[in-house]
Amino acid sequence: MKVLGLDGCKGGWIGIVTDPAFAAPAVIGGSDLGTLIAASGAEVAVIDIPLGLSASEPARACDIAARAAMRGKAASVFNTPVRDALAADDYAAALAVNRRLSGKGFAKQAWGIVPKIREADVVARRCAIPLREGHPELSFTLANGGTPILAPKSSAAGLFLRLQVLARLGLRLERLDLAGMPPGAAADDLADAAIMAWSASRLAGGRAALYPPTSTCDAFGLPMQMVA
Repeated sequence: MKVLGLDGCKGGWIGIVTDPAFAAPAVIGGSDLGTLIAASGAEVAVIDIPLGLSASEPARACDIAARAAMRGKAASVFNTPVRDALAADDYAAALAVNRRLSGKGFAKQAWGIVPKIREADVVARRCAIPLREGHPELSFTLANGGTPILAPKSSAAGLFLRLQVLARLGLRLERLDLAGMPPGAAADDLADAAIMAWSASRLAGGRAALYPPTSTCDAFGLPMQMVA
């Protein structure tokens, strides 16, 4: 059995595909998410991108639950735009839609990943394998005994601490063949994909933590829930 952890990066997506015991992890990447998942041969995947999209709630229950689970790092979870806001042509128009439907706006950082949210939304609805939403900082917190890693992942100290956690889990990224790294992917993108692969292995084994424990689905049947 293979599992897949995915993270967005400049130019597309980066993934770690592995057996659940991490005996032979491999780096993959590409610009098209659906093609990448199909080519991976994985049976379960966890991705760092919002999937289930609310019609009118300003904050999804999974975002609230994730923030509560990592005090001191809660700001890394930003509110996801409501579904209809994704169709807007620009941030100002999306804000207007979001405020009309939910009563609140959303961060410009979230607008920056809207193209990837749109792509993942389409892929998740037709995906042949379970594709679930995760959040790297949430998974790193859980893997680190419930203690968030406060140093930014883009800093040398933050990356080092995350690599230490991954090594304890059996994922030693320095041993990977990086030939599959997509152009534009950074070291922290690779670390995020790796911890998503850890969450995917837990999901495949029925050991994943769910945020919240029970969830509702969006209009297309996608769970508004994170796994770690």
